[in-house]
Amino acid sequence: MSITTEASVAKTTLSSPSLTLKEIKRSTQQVETGVLSTFESMTLTSHFQPIYSIDHQKIIGYEALIRGKDKDGNNISPDVIFDTPYDERSSVYLDRLCRYTHVANSEKLKDQDKWLFINISSLACEKGRDYGTFFSDLLSYFNISAERIVVEIIEDHCTNNAKLVEACNYYKSMGCLIAIDDFGAGHSNFERIWNLRPDIVKLDRSMLLRAIKSNHTQRMLTTIVQMLHQSGCLVVIEGIETEEQALIAIDSNADFVQGFYFARPQAASIIETEIKPLFSHLMKQNIAIEQYQLHQDLHWSSTYRKTFLQAAMTIKTGESINSVIEPLMNLKKVIRCFLVDNQGQQQGESYIVDQGKLKAVGQFYQLQLGRDANWYRKHYIRNALRQPNQMHISPPYQSITGDGLCITTSMCFDTDEGQKILCMDILAEHNP
Repeated sequence: MSITTEASVAKTTLSSPSLTLKEIKRSTQQVETGVLSTFESMTLTSHFQPIYSIDHQKIIGYEALIRGKDKDGNNISPDVIFDTPYDERSSVYLDRLCRYTHVANSEKLKDQDKWLFINISSLACEKGRDYGTFFSDLLSYFNISAERIVVEIIEDHCTNNAKLVEACNYYKSMGCLIAIDDFGAGHSNFERIWNLRPDIVKLDRSMLLRAIKSNHTQRMLTTIVQMLHQSGCLVVIEGIETEEQALIAIDSNADFVQGFYFARPQAASIIETEIKPLFSHLMKQNIAIEQYQLHQDLHWSSTYRKTFLQAAMTIKTGESINSVIEPLMNLKKVIRCFLVDNQGQQQGESYIVDQGKLKAVGQFYQLQLGRDANWYRKHYIRNALRQPNQMHISPPYQSITGDGLCITTSMCFDTDEGQKILCMDILAEHNP
């Protein structure tokens, strides 16, 4: 396997009719530290960055990352390396050369049962078959099970989605997992999720940085993770560099984390695998934050629960909503109360705390008045109907009446006129 290589050999390879394993091997050499490869005048090698399971608190995989030096020994950034190819053929060649280098160097990893994340460009997926078979031969040559490989489709432009889908299906048929990188940036979006149906999605770091700025964007991050889970994907949050970012990632319910805060990319032989103390610290922090929030919630919710239940019981005995509305409307952060039947049809008009919103000049005036509206498709109505005589609290959602994020407390109960559901909207931006 040890073949001395010069840059001129790489040039010859690029002019050959195919870019199979045999041709790619010509541009590699075995040294004491691992395998080096040559592209143009650059020397390339691999570093590996661990990816951790939050729940298991251990490494579950490594992302292989290319590192390069010029002929004078100066470091070259990956962006410069991948901007070097001058045509389609040289781009596919570089992609395959990197993959060879990574798989060869992964043999020095201490734990050989972990996933190996290998980046593949969309171009290489689209055009690879035009240059001969490669990847199955590569894994066979190094005796690596395809089930260990996570093919990571990088965020770049794709000119032929059908061929990209075909390539992903090919990798899946081999036994590989498919991951989409940098979700939320550029071409890596929900359309690509729907087309490729990946097993794993890695969120772009920009989403994490936005989540730090406000509770609103942090909730959006959690919702995106939830949507990806519902799409059948596991979720990695990458680019984590601080404890604050790590805690936000944990709170988002992501599955895996990656970033400098946990470990920097390093050569395979020197990666430190012990991580339990750091995760133990993070989980203690996460629990402390959650318990504080729970204490705050319980502090205000007991008053709300008592007042709401008293109102529901009074209406249940035959009193009108008018007789109980004042105590509800006096609760801080309550913005609206209304009553519906078991078909979701609103009974009478909504009770609005801010009467100024009922002026015809208001932006959301036409949505404030709820008489004759039907709310049956709302989860807080359906949940109340499924479990009568229990108080239900919805997750935060965007109010249709322009009040921002709110939660709705609801309860279904029997009256002489049939089932009724009492609803109370509360601002969710801050605890009442």
